[in-house]
Amino acid sequence: MDEIKLSTITQFTNFVAWIRSAKDLSSFLEEVKSCSYLTEACTPHMKDLGMSYLKDALIQCNSLPCIQAVSHLVESKDISGEYLNYFSWSNMHFSKPEILKFIMNICHATDSDVCWASLGSLFRRIYLSNQKLTEDSKIMHDVAKYFHDNIGRLCMSNDSNSETYPLLLRYLKTVRNMGRSYLLLIPQGIWRLTECVLKSDVPEYVRTFALETLQAVNPCHYEGHCETIYYQRMHILRNASELTTLRSLAYEHIIQIPQKYGFEDDILEILKTDENLQLKSYIANSLKSLLKDSYFMKKEEKDNELSLNKIIHYPGAKSASHVNSQYFSLSFLPDGLKEFGFKTINSNIYESSDVLPRYFNKEFTIKAFSKFIDVFQLGGYSEGLEKVAIVFQKLVKDFNSDIPSFKKILNALQEALKEFKPTQEDSSQEYNFHESIIENIRKLEQIYRKFKPNPESFFTVFSDLFGTTAGYFSAKETIPLSSSTDYDGITLKLDFKRDPCFSLRSGFNLKWDASGVKSGGFCHPSAALTFLNRMVIDFPTITQIGVQANSSGYTSTQWKANLEYSKDKKIFSFVKPTKTQKVLELFRTNQLIKHDRYQDIEDWDLERSSSSSCTNDQWSSALGLQACLSKSYPNVTRRLKPWALLSGWCKWQFFINSFDEKLESYDLEKIESTEAKSKDLIIKFSTSGSEDKREIFLKFEADDTKGERKALVEMPAFPDFIISYLQKKPLENSKERKRYTEVLILKLRKDQEYQLIYNEEDRLDNRLGNVAADESPTDKKPAALVHEQVLSLDTPYNSYRLSKEDSKNAEDTKMKVFFSYDNRNPSKKWLDTILPPSFWETEGKAWLLFQINWKEPKVFTDTTTRQTVCFVKDPHALIYLDANSFETAGSEQININLTKTEINTGKLLGFANFTYDFWMSRNDEHKETRDFNLTVGPKSWTVQMQNVMVGTNLPSKLL
Repeated sequence: MDEIKLSTITQFTNFVAWIRSAKDLSSFLEEVKSCSYLTEACTPHMKDLGMSYLKDALIQCNSLPCIQAVSHLVESKDISGEYLNYFSWSNMHFSKPEILKFIMNICHATDSDVCWASLGSLFRRIYLSNQKLTEDSKIMHDVAKYFHDNIGRLCMSNDSNSETYPLLLRYLKTVRNMGRSYLLLIPQGIWRLTECVLKSDVPEYVRTFALETLQAVNPCHYEGHCETIYYQRMHILRNASELTTLRSLAYEHIIQIPQKYGFEDDILEILKTDENLQLKSYIANSLKSLLKDSYFMKKEEKDNELSLNKIIHYPGAKSASHVNSQYFSLSFLPDGLKEFGFKTINSNIYESSDVLPRYFNKEFTIKAFSKFIDVFQLGGYSEGLEKVAIVFQKLVKDFNSDIPSFKKILNALQEALKEFKPTQEDSSQEYNFHESIIENIRKLEQIYRKFKPNPESFFTVFSDLFGTTAGYFSAKETIPLSSSTDYDGITLKLDFKRDPCFSLRSGFNLKWDASGVKSGGFCHPSAALTFLNRMVIDFPTITQIGVQANSSGYTSTQWKANLEYSKDKKIFSFVKPTKTQKVLELFRTNQLIKHDRYQDIEDWDLERSSSSSCTNDQWSSALGLQACLSKSYPNVTRRLKPWALLSGWCKWQFFINSFDEKLESYDLEKIESTEAKSKDLIIKFSTSGSEDKREIFLKFEADDTKGERKALVEMPAFPDFIISYLQKKPLENSKERKRYTEVLILKLRKDQEYQLIYNEEDRLDNRLGNVAADESPTDKKPAALVHEQVLSLDTPYNSYRLSKEDSKNAEDTKMKVFFSYDNRNPSKKWLDTILPPSFWETEGKAWLLFQINWKEPKVFTDTTTRQTVCFVKDPHALIYLDANSFETAGSEQININLTKTEINTGKLLGFANFTYDFWMSRNDEHKETRDFNLTVGPKSWTVQMQNVMVGTNLPSKLL
């Protein structure tokens, strides 16, 4: 079972279908465990393969006998908790509550929080799908009562050991996922949860989760319950000694209760008088997004003392709750299908001294078919993480100044993980005190809690997908990470109606200590997909006759890597695959079905195209691997294309073989510089095990004093081969002209070098500021600010250059673009057929210049003038365009001249002129005249338009 093969698909899907139809798998389970189904000897390897095949099928089955078999294997330690797919359980469509007993056994055996949370979701699904349970109602009631009793026991317990509250959180999360079905079966469960919320000696995060659970089970079913719940939650909300998180969640619960118990006045009083800024910010944000144009917004307009915006934006206010809803109405659909939409909720609650949010919640809900569907929820709670934040803040600060050493990173991680280790507890002892002493201890405890001492570091994060727990992680999960993590991967297979099959065998190992980190991992993905297209004539109970086309795809690869990071050695190795890497294989075969037998159809009388090619020995030797591509298919004519599936078999394969058999791995190693304070980074690539080391050195160097970055690639086996890169930036405080340079050099041999250079420069050009002979020094023009960009490529055969220059002074703006090409090898003239003949100055040199100048508009008392000059110049001709405009209050003139001149002789090769004149006269009549004139060579065209307005008439005349 190291990989999936095409034949595995039908075998595996048939096997899953068989065990899904079975009513009892206990005897079959023992048969597989004992290898009695084998005719030959049962070796450990064969037993592991058989059990792996069985476990993969059981995970996909999800029937009652299959879950019972999984429960048996988990209890006997034949399946580990990591192997199970808890998420799929909560989506099972079962109406038999009996399955809950076996899942509870699995959860007890695996001790997995996600398992228990998934049990709650499955419980809700079973109850809501069939609420008229009779003989099985006792099972549902017993399961609900199990959580009811344990929540009450743990909440009321005075034993606060390290296991009590994580276990209580687990049960609360399960009940939260049960939803309202929990209270429908255990109505008194509401008071147990309420007692857990109100019990002051329970940690705040437990009370917070209990309050969330109360909200999820929707206790407001009866009028008396709703009123009692309202006043209980309002008591928490008004209690200034409670934490902001608990008070804010109490508010969230209150707004879901009918608003007829004085809610508006109570909330307004809290917003006015309460001193907790974070709480008021949270409530104000919520009110503004939920209750727009309501009582509160109107009250805000009337009462200057209350301003939601002022509360929200008060300095230091970070807590917030936003709701965003979008709904769309499709009127042409039936009433039940008209409305579609979505709603997002984003909440963050901070205590006054928190750096990180104490509580956060993200929800995404859609409305479809008149129902609300909870698509996604991400939530969490944290406290006491200020020390962890400071540790990582220092680490990030070190990154900004200098790359920290591995030891600093390791120490930071270990210091952060120490915050989550439980404190050592003394052995339990029993003490007997007088009742008065106990009462004084309780008073001291209340005073202690009032001053809110620093809590122990704790966090929990969960994610729900479509109402089902998809992930759950808490602080206790970090404790094993402080030493080592060993994880042997699992095999996952999925099957669909179109017969796909996927296998992923992976493993990961991570070990660290004070000296460094060693880790390794492997991943062996393989997949197959088969499409069967049949056309048959079926004679029931007699025979089948027809044709079948089988189209299949297949892939199987191996990946393995190791990392060793310590003070003396820093190396990452990618292990060479030991077998052929079948990157992708595509097949198509055709069969004839005769009397339930399948017979391959031979090729038609058609030509077939077949080819196979691999990388040559030179490339294969350099890589140590050989890549091959082969294909074979019939050449189908146009008339036969509709029947291409039956024209013949096809094959397309791309695979990678080992070429250097001695090669073991490809290694990347960091080489320490010989200079103590050097910031140079040297990385060495090599292949271990092979006679040809294939060494490549990558060197990186940075010099901040010069603003330089350098990179160099060298291969000792080819001393003339070099790839170098240089980047030079202008220094921030430098008074010199700003110049940015990048140079990339590729050297293949001594006489074969390629250079790509990019320059960018800002400078002041005084050439425009020279004083003419008839000008005084005071008439000197200001210097131009020039921005120049140049890109050049030099090869052994030719050179290319492209530059752009933008300059601007007080009056002129100029842009110049220049392109040049110089051919150094007369035998290669690839641009001769592309560039026009006029671009060539000589047989091997070509260039082109484009320039445009804009004159700033000159505005006088009642006139405005503009000028634009543009020209395109090549070695043989100059195309010159001059555009001028003159505008007054009653007239406008535009003149555009275009000429083409031969440079050597000055001969005019072409001429064009366009003029536009507009003037307006105001006498007894209003007259506007427009003249258009176009001259090209010896021909000229003139058009005149006159508009004359007398009174209200406006005749037009075209001349």
